[in-house]
Amino acid sequence: MRILVIDDDYVSRTKLKKILMGYGDCDTAPNGEIGLGMFECAYTENMPYDLITVDIDMPVMPGQQVVK
Repeated sequence: MRILVIDDDYVSRTKLKKILMGYGDCDTAPNGEIGLGMFECAYTENMPYDLITVDIDMPVMPGQQVVK
């Protein structure tokens, strides 16, 4: 399983990655803009993420905008 964690808080991002690594390969992004870019790249390369977690309250690009 491919997992992407998008969260601006380093501690939250690190903890989630540690928890989810047991279920598959886990990538992280420090903000919505980078996370969205990673999602688009993975999709284009025909290797989409199976699970994506998104923090709602982030600078640069809020989580609601990432999900849209």
